[in-house]
Amino acid sequence: MAQCERLQGCPFFNKIEHLPKTAKQLATTYCHGDNRGCARLWAVSAGVRPPDDLFPNEGDRALILITQSGKAPGAFLEALPMKDSHAKS
Repeated sequence: MAQCERLQGCPFFNKIEHLPKTAKQLATTYCHGDNRGCARLWAVSAGVRPPDDLFPNEGDRALILITQSGKAPGAFLEALPMKDSHAKS
């Protein structure tokens, strides 16, 4: 995958521009290449506008927002391999 098409205008990155090292690390991890782990993209794919302060690594929070919205998770999110929090190690 290429760079996320939403990166340029992403409100989250506009809010943390005063933390350039953190922004660069998060963008490298969640916005370049395989962005399927981005919680913000999960919310958008479900039709939920993510709050500006939703970090890309806050998947649990994104899932709560999606559930509370009453919207379906969306095909993008349903295709992700999710960890079973109840699975025994």
